[in-house]
Amino acid sequence: MKKTSFTLVIIIFILFILCFSVFGKDIWSYDFIIDGIEVNISSEEEITEAFAYNIAHNLICGNDSIAKGTYCDLYGHTFVTTTATTIIHRYYSTAPRCWEKVYSVKTCTICGYETRTLINSSRIFCCD
Repeated sequence: MKKTSFTLVIIIFILFILCFSVFGKDIWSYDFIIDGIEVNISSEEEITEAFAYNIAHNLICGNDSIAKGTYCDLYGHTFVTTTATTIIHRYYSTAPRCWEKVYSVKTCTICGYETRTLINSSRIFCCD
């Protein structure tokens, strides 16, 4: 009897710990306005505000995405995957007036090489 109750307590404790380790992920999110365009950068991996600003700036202003340095040439890139959402307010003359684009952005933390994939582009209702 004591052995089964002890086992039951251990199983409940392990399940409790697993619940928090699976559902306790932090989301790192930063908002910027660049050239009148609202940009949100979010990631499940820890990123700095400067790193997020670089991604937002490259998304709006463009970049050449050329790998710099020989380390990545020899050993490969170390990518961080983020989600970038851009909103251009009052882009269209009729409702819905705003334009939202969602990208998946992979950025190398060593050399800054970046790839973007457009996930969704749609008109949204946010401005009258």
